[in-house]
Amino acid sequence: QIDEQGIHFTSAKTGERQLIERTPALAEVLNRLKQQRPVRGLHVICTTRGQPYSTYGFSSIWRRRRDAALSEGRIRETYTWHDIRAKSATDAEEQGLNAQHLLGHTTPEQTRVYLRSKRVTRAKPVTPKMDQNR
Repeated sequence: QIDEQGIHFTSAKTGERQLIERTPALAEVLNRLKQQRPVRGLHVICTTRGQPYSTYGFSSIWRRRRDAALSEGRIRETYTWHDIRAKSATDAEEQGLNAQHLLGHTTPEQTRVYLRSKRVTRAKPVTPKMDQNR
Protein backbone atom coordinates (compact mmCIF):
# COMPACT_ATOMS: atom_id res chain seq x y z
CA GLN A 1 0.00 0.00 0.00
CA ILE A 2 1.81 3.08 -1.24
CA ASP A 3 0.39 6.57 -0.96
CA GLU A 4 1.64 10.11 -0.34
CA GLN A 5 2.43 9.25 3.31
CA GLY A 6 4.71 6.36 2.36
CA ILE A 7 4.53 2.56 2.36
CA HIS A 8 1.96 0.94 4.65
CA PHE A 9 2.33 -2.70 5.62
CA THR A 10 1.57 -5.18 8.35
CA SER A 11 4.43 -7.11 9.92
CA ALA A 12 4.11 -10.80 9.10
CA LYS A 13 5.65 -11.72 12.47
CA THR A 14 3.83 -9.42 14.89
CA GLY A 15 0.79 -8.28 12.93
CA GLU A 16 1.74 -4.69 13.81
CA ARG A 17 0.77 -2.06 11.26
CA GLN A 18 3.68 0.09 10.15
CA LEU A 19 4.34 3.04 7.88
CA ILE A 20 7.66 3.75 6.20
CA GLU A 21 7.37 7.50 5.68
CA ARG A 22 7.82 8.91 2.20
CA THR A 23 11.04 10.87 1.99
CA PRO A 24 12.64 12.40 -1.09
CA ALA A 25 14.99 9.40 -1.24
CA LEU A 26 12.11 6.89 -1.07
CA ALA A 27 10.16 8.84 -3.72
CA GLU A 28 13.24 8.72 -5.98
CA VAL A 29 13.58 4.94 -5.58
CA LEU A 30 9.88 4.37 -6.28
CA ASN A 31 10.09 6.56 -9.40
CA ARG A 32 13.15 4.65 -10.65
CA LEU A 33 11.34 1.35 -10.11
CA LYS A 34 8.34 2.60 -12.12
CA GLN A 35 10.64 3.66 -14.96
CA GLN A 36 12.38 0.28 -15.08
CA ARG A 37 9.19 -1.70 -15.39
CA PRO A 38 5.62 -0.59 -15.93
CA VAL A 39 3.32 -1.27 -12.99
CA ARG A 40 1.33 -4.41 -13.78
CA GLY A 41 0.17 -5.42 -10.35
CA LEU A 42 0.06 -4.45 -6.73
CA HIS A 43 3.72 -5.15 -5.99
CA VAL A 44 6.57 -2.65 -6.19
CA ILE A 45 9.21 -5.30 -6.83
CA CYS A 46 7.67 -7.94 -9.05
CA THR A 47 8.13 -10.31 -11.95
CA THR A 48 7.40 -9.21 -15.53
CA ARG A 49 3.89 -10.58 -14.97
CA GLY A 50 3.29 -8.32 -11.96
CA GLN A 51 3.51 -11.14 -9.43
CA PRO A 52 5.68 -11.09 -6.29
CA TYR A 53 8.92 -13.03 -6.46
CA SER A 54 9.16 -16.27 -4.57
CA THR A 55 11.80 -16.31 -1.85
CA TYR A 56 13.94 -18.57 -4.04
CA GLY A 57 13.49 -16.36 -7.11
CA PHE A 58 14.36 -13.15 -5.28
CA SER A 59 17.35 -14.75 -3.54
CA SER A 60 18.62 -16.04 -6.87
CA ILE A 61 18.46 -12.60 -8.48
CA TRP A 62 20.09 -11.05 -5.41
CA ARG A 63 23.00 -13.52 -5.50
CA ARG A 64 23.63 -12.97 -9.22
CA ARG A 65 23.67 -9.18 -8.91
CA ARG A 66 25.71 -9.24 -5.69
CA ASP A 67 28.31 -11.56 -7.26
CA ALA A 68 28.52 -9.36 -10.37
CA ALA A 69 29.05 -6.25 -8.19
CA LEU A 70 31.73 -8.13 -6.23
CA SER A 71 33.61 -9.26 -9.34
CA GLU A 72 33.39 -5.74 -10.85
CA GLY A 73 34.77 -4.21 -7.65
CA ARG A 74 31.62 -2.17 -6.87
CA ILE A 75 31.44 -3.84 -3.45
CA ARG A 76 34.23 -5.29 -1.31
CA GLU A 77 32.46 -7.99 0.66
CA THR A 78 29.58 -10.35 0.22
CA TYR A 79 26.32 -9.95 2.08
CA THR A 80 22.75 -11.20 1.95
CA TRP A 81 19.57 -9.22 1.45
CA HIS A 82 18.77 -9.94 5.11
CA ASP A 83 21.76 -7.74 6.02
CA ILE A 84 19.81 -4.69 4.80
CA ARG A 85 17.63 -4.94 7.90
CA ALA A 86 20.63 -4.80 10.22
CA LYS A 87 22.17 -1.95 8.20
CA SER A 88 19.00 0.13 8.34
CA ALA A 89 18.64 -0.46 12.10
CA THR A 90 22.28 0.48 12.71
CA ASP A 91 22.04 3.60 10.56
CA ALA A 92 18.82 4.64 12.31
CA GLU A 93 20.39 4.28 15.75
CA GLU A 94 23.50 6.22 14.73
CA GLN A 95 21.28 9.04 13.39
CA GLY A 96 19.41 9.22 16.69
CA LEU A 97 16.26 7.62 15.26
CA ASN A 98 14.24 4.85 16.89
CA ALA A 99 15.55 1.60 15.37
CA GLN A 100 13.09 -0.43 17.45
CA HIS A 101 10.12 1.31 15.80
CA LEU A 102 11.72 1.05 12.37
CA LEU A 103 11.99 -2.72 12.72
CA GLY A 104 8.61 -3.08 14.40
CA HIS A 105 10.00 -4.78 17.49
CA THR A 106 8.17 -4.79 20.79
CA THR A 107 11.29 -4.82 22.97
CA PRO A 108 14.74 -3.19 22.79
CA GLU A 109 16.32 -6.64 23.24
CA GLN A 110 14.88 -7.79 19.90
CA THR A 111 16.39 -4.76 18.18
CA ARG A 112 19.86 -5.15 19.75
CA VAL A 113 20.29 -8.42 17.83
CA TYR A 114 20.27 -6.43 14.57
CA LEU A 115 22.57 -3.57 15.54
CA ARG A 116 26.00 -3.68 13.91
CA SER A 117 27.47 -0.41 15.14
CA LYS A 118 31.12 0.19 14.39
CA ARG A 119 31.09 3.21 16.65
CA VAL A 120 33.80 3.16 19.27
CA THR A 121 33.02 4.38 22.76
CA ARG A 122 35.84 6.15 24.50
CA ALA A 123 36.56 6.11 28.19
CA LYS A 124 39.08 8.20 30.08
CA PRO A 125 41.22 6.29 32.54
CA VAL A 126 40.94 7.13 36.20
CA THR A 127 43.82 9.22 37.44
CA PRO A 128 44.90 7.83 40.81
CA LYS A 129 45.32 10.33 43.60
CA MET A 130 48.78 10.37 45.01
CA ASP A 131 48.96 9.63 48.73
CA GLN A 132 50.67 12.63 50.38
CA ASN A 133 51.89 10.48 53.30
CA ARG A 134 54.08 8.22 51.24
